[in-house]
Amino acid sequence: MVSRENTKYAMVSRENTTYAMFIRENTKYATVIRENTKYAMASRENTKYAMVMRENTKHIMVIRENTNYAMVIRENTKYAMVIRENTKHAMVIRESTNYAMVIRENTKNAMVIRESTKHAMVIRENTKYAMVIRENTKYAMVIRESTNYAMFIRENTKHAMVIRENTKHAMVIRESTNYAMFIRENTKNAMVIRENIKYAMVIRENTKYAMVIRENTKYAMVIRENTKYAMVIRENIICHVY
Repeated sequence: MVSRENTKYAMVSRENTTYAMFIRENTKYATVIRENTKYAMASRENTKYAMVMRENTKHIMVIRENTNYAMVIRENTKYAMVIRENTKHAMVIRESTNYAMVIRENTKNAMVIRESTKHAMVIRENTKYAMVIRENTKYAMVIRESTNYAMFIRENTKHAMVIRENTKHAMVIRESTNYAMFIRENTKNAMVIRENIKYAMVIRENTKYAMVIRENTKYAMVIRENTKYAMVIRENIICHVY
């Protein structure tokens, strides 16, 4: 049961929350936020149990932009089939993913993403089972520009997986990173900051388990809007990790 204002079982607040359930808009049982999510339950609008998506879904976790476990779809999905338009058995997200199948349009069993991927097959439009990329590839390591060992980022990276927009379990940053997880917008369990950070978790908007702050932080939990396990304030705060 989810509504824009209130919720049933979870602790929900439009601005901040206390324990685990937080969402700028609404949630039911899972941890839901407007942009990213904790355990793959995320929806910009509403969710049911583990089914989350902007429109509708059945058994998987769905968020509008990126996801944790590789099932992602901007619009809707059914079971493990996710794509912006349609797909069969793969995980699909609009932009990119780490271990799942990603494709902007559709794919069958391969990993597909619009720009680059780590260990999967990559293609700008669609592919079936092979490794595909618009520019070049080596051993399933694909990036639009260059890569090291399945690390991919739009610009460059060292040991982590990096992509410009979103990723699942890898390290993500918009530009570059060292060993931590970075991402400009959203991430699940990694460290996130808008620009860069070393070992802390930072994200401009929301995060689940990490420390969050609008600009940057080291080890504290800060977030402009909302967070789950950390302290939440609308502007910023610094505190210890539970």
